[in-house]
Formats: sequence, C-alpha cells, structure tokens
Amino acid sequence: MYLENKHYLCASFIDMSFDLNYFNLTFVKLPNGEHQFTYEVNDTFFEYFGNQEIRGASVTFFALITKSDSMLVIDLKGEGSLISTCDRCLNSVNFNVKPDFKVIAHMNSSEVETVSNDDINLQLIYLRSSDFELNLASSIYESFLPCIPMVKSCETLENKSCDDSVTRIINQNRDNLEESVDPRWEKLKQLLNNKEK
Repeated sequence: MYLENKHYLCASFIDMSFDLNYFNLTFVKLPNGEHQFTYEVNDTFFEYFGNQEIRGASVTFFALITKSDSMLVIDLKGEGSLISTCDRCLNSVNFNVKPDFKVIAHMNSSEVETVSNDDINLQLIYLRSSDFELNLASSIYESFLPCIPMVKSCETLENKSCDDSVTRIINQNRDNLEESVDPRWEKLKQLLNNKEK
C-alpha cells in the first residue's frame, strides 16, 4: 500500500482504557517527508465520544503523514469491524468498515479555529506557530460517520434473518396499536375537518 522506504512507527494501547494522548501526533519532531503511524481503535474510543450505537470495535488505522515546511497532509485509512444493534430485532450485528479520511493542517497560521469544509472526508486545520502536536482522535472519529449505516439490520449487514420471536412480538404490538385508537385523536381530527370546511 505504501512505499517501503518510509519512516514507520507503531503506537499501541498499553491497556484497554481510553487514553486521548495515544492519538497525539508530535509533528515538530518529524523531518520533512513521509511517515507512517498505526493506531488501534476499540469500543472505548466510541464510548469517549458518547456514541452509544457502537458496542464493540476492532479497527486498525494507518496514518500516512506527508510533512513540508508549511503543512501536514494526513491520509487516514482504516480497516476492521464494528458491532452495533439491529434496529429490527435488537440482536448484535457485526459489519465491516473501511474509513478513509484526509486532514490538511496548515502550519504557522494566524487562524485558530478549524475551518468548515463541504467535503465530509476532508478536514482543514490551521495550526499556530506555538502548536507542536496534533490530536487525531476527532479526525479518526469523523472518518467513521459516513461508514455507519443509518439503518442497521441483520438482513442487510450480515445476510441473515432477524430474530423471528422478536419481530413477531413487534408486529403483534403494532397490530394492537393500530386497532386501539385513542378517542381524543378522533375528536381532534373532527375539529380539524370542521376548520377546513
């Protein structure tokens, strides 16, 4: 995937608790050129960002950093799997992800804020001359957002049927709701119909 003559460093979790500093990139120590780092993401990462949809994760990220005098270009490519809950039957559902994200950080800038951008797979950052490191955690988290399906279902993600016993109960409850109409809604509908006339 990458050229073999690149500087390679590997970072790994010492324990399974979340450490935000794990994602710090101390770019001032890097000479100009290309460098590669590896990051491992697990479920504690999603817990830190308050994402309750993801209950398990095992994703490896490769960060290819190209440094020049004026900017950092960071290509983040991930590969692994996430565990969530099926929206229909509430069973655990496992799906593969391949996040792809690019960060362009302009160095020695007078700007402080991260600039918004229309491309969901690209983040522009302006670093001040006093900055010496960049934390990649939020960029890695943002790279997952397009990968997580809006509707998570056993049938679409794992090619298996949803749990019959649960879907049967859901359908039965739906039928019961349709049969029992609250009389207050009927009165409101009558008022609306009279108003339209």
